[in-house]
Amino acid sequence: MRLKFQSSIIALQRRIIDNLSKSSEERYIEFLKKYPQTVHRLTNIQIAAYLGVTPESLSRLRKKIVGKA
Repeated sequence: MRLKFQSSIIALQRRIIDNLSKSSEERYIEFLKKYPQTVHRLTNIQIAAYLGVTPESLSRLRKKIVGKA
């Protein structure tokens, strides 16, 4: 049980560090790579909350990324 708790604390710390050090675009791209099937099941509001951005910002990010591809 202790090992599971430690690993969850480590994962939380990594997520916090990523949110502070990476741009929203980098966080979104990483989210897409890490959870490719989950993206289609979540609402934009849920994804935006996970990334720490507003739904409007998420919409702009998606538009920007699609424009690059």
